[in-house]
Amino acid sequence: MFTLCLHIFTHVYSMFTHCLQCFYGMLMVTDVNECKLGTADCPEGARCKNTRGSYRCICPRGTDPVMKDGKLKCESKCGGEG
Repeated sequence: MFTLCLHIFTHVYSMFTHCLQCFYGMLMVTDVNECKLGTADCPEGARCKNTRGSYRCICPRGTDPVMKDGKLKCESKCGGEG
């Protein structure tokens, strides 16, 4: 649950800072690339994609992202972890 809340907060914060940039134009927010820093919390086998103000975990083909025990996992569409 904590990870889900953190992702929601990160996305809300990202939208908020983006809106400030649009209105004020001069506000500069430096994006942190969590993927390159190794701070992204993606499941094993997932690909990390940096986004403005956050990141996304992309599960391998044939798997779907699911939340289990407060952590994102990539599970096979046929059942079980991929």
